[in-house]
Amino acid sequence: MTDADVLGPLMECLNDAVVAADRHGRIVHFNTAATRLLGWSTSEAIERLRTPDLYADPADARAVMVRLRQRTAGMPGAVEPMEVDLRARDGSKIPVRLTAAWVRVSTGGVGTVGVFTDCRPMRAAEQRMKLATELVAARERSSDAAQVAPRLAAELAQPMTTALAQLDMVLESGLLSDPAEGRVLHALEQLERVRQIVHDLTNHSTHWKAER
Repeated sequence: MTDADVLGPLMECLNDAVVAADRHGRIVHFNTAATRLLGWSTSEAIERLRTPDLYADPADARAVMVRLRQRTAGMPGAVEPMEVDLRARDGSKIPVRLTAAWVRVSTGGVGTVGVFTDCRPMRAAEQRMKLATELVAARERSSDAAQVAPRLAAELAQPMTTALAQLDMVLESGLLSDPAEGRVLHALEQLERVRQIVHDLTNHSTHWKAER
């Protein structure tokens, strides 16, 4: 039984993309999950690609090889999980989490095996969680505003009513000069605007509580 007889079926069982290459970077195995992820058929990948061709950024391909060539305690190097972008057959970038290592086959040769986990589902879930968190925060801010609005309206109502009444009395007295009367009328208009704002705040609070 050869290595291919053992490893081939094992690689095909994995949900993650698995790519094996010889020491020169020529692809020798490209599992079905890799085809789903990148769009290349197994035969196309083996005939046309080398491992550097899989990466969207050549710098990532070089970084992976540097790590693979490092030896620790006399053992071949390996790549602990790292995130990189791959280049699919259609040219699109695909973010993945990569783990890779050197392997030695029974014939005495060496090569590399890389396992690539698609990061898109996790990133989409993280984005949905972020949006949900922002919506909750916005809802809480709205709740705070709705609770403050009635108190603010109550605090403004009495002094505003008093000011309006006093200004009306001043106007009715007939003691103001034309310029002064104009200024008082302008003040009354501004106070009426404030009263409308207070009214709107109260209505907003009432409607929000009803929706709750």
